[in-house]
Amino acid sequence: MVQSHGASALGGLFYLKLLVAATMLAMSVFVMAVAKKSAKAGTPPPSYFETMGRTSGLLALVSVALAVMVFG
Repeated sequence: MVQSHGASALGGLFYLKLLVAATMLAMSVFVMAVAKKSAKAGTPPPSYFETMGRTSGLLALVSVALAVMVFG
């Protein structure tokens, strides 16, 4: 069974999910760029990488929960 959703039916939760996904993508690109730069320089990665890793995991859970709420 296919559900049809109008643009207004998706509402704010869908756009919030897109914002969370875009944030995760931006974090991933940033971490990869910084990791590549630090590897090229021969220095260890910055200490905030661990925090960003935990944050991206949390954002993934929030994104999935929002998707379930929207498309449930």
